[in-house]
Amino acid sequence: MDSNYLKELKAKISKLSDDELKLRDLYLKKLANGELQGPSVGYMSIDKPWLKYYDDSSITSDFKPMSIYDLMHVSNIGHENDTVINYFGKKISYKELEKNIDIVAKALLELGVQKGDIVMMSLPNIPEAEYVFYAVNKIGAILEPIDPRTNEENILKDINDSKTKLFISLNIMNPKLAKVEDVKIVPVSPYNSLPFVMKQLASLKEKNSIHNLDNQLNWNEFIKLGKKSNKTVESVFEPNETAIIIHTGGSTGIPKGVKLTNENFNGLIYQLMNNKMNFRRGSTFLNILPPFIALGLDNAMHLAACLGIESIMIPSFEPEDIPKLVDKYKPNVLLCGPIHCLTMMNSDIMKDKDLSYLEILCSGGDKMPKEDQESFQTFLKDHNAVANTWLGYGATETSAGSSCMTDECFRYESVGVPYLKNVFAIYDTETNEEIYGPNKIGELRINAPTLMQGYFGVGEDETNKVLYTDENGTRWYLTGDLSHFDKDGLVYIDGRIKRIITRRGFKIYPLYVEELIMKHPAIKQCAVVGVEDPKEINIPVANIVLKDEYKDDEQIKEDVINYINNVIEKNLPEYSMMAGFNFLEEMPLTPIGKLDFKELEKLGIISSKEKQMQKRFDILN
Repeated sequence: MDSNYLKELKAKISKLSDDELKLRDLYLKKLANGELQGPSVGYMSIDKPWLKYYDDSSITSDFKPMSIYDLMHVSNIGHENDTVINYFGKKISYKELEKNIDIVAKALLELGVQKGDIVMMSLPNIPEAEYVFYAVNKIGAILEPIDPRTNEENILKDINDSKTKLFISLNIMNPKLAKVEDVKIVPVSPYNSLPFVMKQLASLKEKNSIHNLDNQLNWNEFIKLGKKSNKTVESVFEPNETAIIIHTGGSTGIPKGVKLTNENFNGLIYQLMNNKMNFRRGSTFLNILPPFIALGLDNAMHLAACLGIESIMIPSFEPEDIPKLVDKYKPNVLLCGPIHCLTMMNSDIMKDKDLSYLEILCSGGDKMPKEDQESFQTFLKDHNAVANTWLGYGATETSAGSSCMTDECFRYESVGVPYLKNVFAIYDTETNEEIYGPNKIGELRINAPTLMQGYFGVGEDETNKVLYTDENGTRWYLTGDLSHFDKDGLVYIDGRIKRIITRRGFKIYPLYVEELIMKHPAIKQCAVVGVEDPKEINIPVANIVLKDEYKDDEQIKEDVINYINNVIEKNLPEYSMMAGFNFLEEMPLTPIGKLDFKELEKLGIISSKEKQMQKRFDILN
């Protein structure tokens, strides 16, 4: 297609009204599913073939701008007695939730928190986190959640950068907060909301282990302040204003705060309501996702509360705990990562269990190889689960969720189709031009109602690296992910641009190398990373976790090394040969369960034996 015509076409589309865009999407849907015959443009961002997976009523639905709190409130009118939170067996209704939100809101007002002020929250998955989340939003303040595991230096930096008015934190964090001045601290015990007997036993254990601070007002005192207050709490909403600042994990690049609006957060919920995921009011959801990440705050806490799903709050757990939790609570809905799926599948606890209660299971955050997907899918069916394993994709910069499978668009290794109001495009990384047609790899770019305002706490240059506005005024997020479409508009993630290893100017794509390596039957996990080298810029190193039965077998390790050398030599250019091999007991993970590539890069080549391999593969000298 002529590039000038393409530009003209994009300019025309950008000028369409909302109603005209809906009519156009209905036309594109009919074109995609064969109801109409006609030429397509050939650019996926314009043809949007994924629309065939949506109902007409969804395509023509409206997103009503309102606050995060208001969406939760209006979604549950008439359901005030339904359960919204289950905390170790203690059930909290919407009526109780709203009452506690107003008490917290009044306490915030009594302490001088006003519209636009920042309140920092460093809490795990406990009911108090949900009260604070909605209360801060209701009064028009800005919530900034941070990980309770953040070190003292970074906590002080975050407080100073944000000029926070109040810091609500887990009480065991008090020693980290000893140097905090001029900011009121409200420590919260994770035991506050436990059932009575459990609370009494837990409180005895906790009583002498908490360090008190001079500038603290404990949670019970904070709540008393709200209960005694005569202030009136009204819901405040201003369009396109920052409502949440969520920190990126910092596993790549500079840790940053992501500024998200009410419309961003609610935009995700509206799209999930129209995504044929069939969430059911009254169902139960095992909420293992922490509220200091976008996935946990929006896709879990806010989604469940808006859709009338009972959230079973788990404040702390390890991946190996997931089988016990699933067996205990028997949830209808589970959002998790690939590591949790595989842990369930390989657990003796799940061996003879009936999983017919499991209706929806979404996995994201990391790639799940096709072999693992197929095995886990078989596991679910063998255990009578209703759910298929839906993979999804998103980023903090897009309020966590951007695409997902449903049963209608289920294909192994895909991350589904873009959410209803999202537009995905694939761009050539060399020419910076949009790629024509499907099945071609380039950088994924996203335009969406969930797209962040920008970064907080860093210079504008950081925002400009990932956000740009095109000549038609359309804002795009540069994901940094290599991706491609199939002909039906399903999306596949092919790796990170930043994970590309540059060896003397030659590019190595780790994901493809890993897929070749993973075909060896003794390998459980593999991650190829680039390690800095003074001669070659970066050298590729394979980090390998063997299956349990092979971990102590030195001969298997030799066999694996020989296999990798041979398979790379047969399938890839010589510069792709590994410079070293690390056999690990387990892969390092980030706090939210993703592979920690930075830690792997720091490992370098850890075995003297493997270091000798460097000579053999130093083929570029």
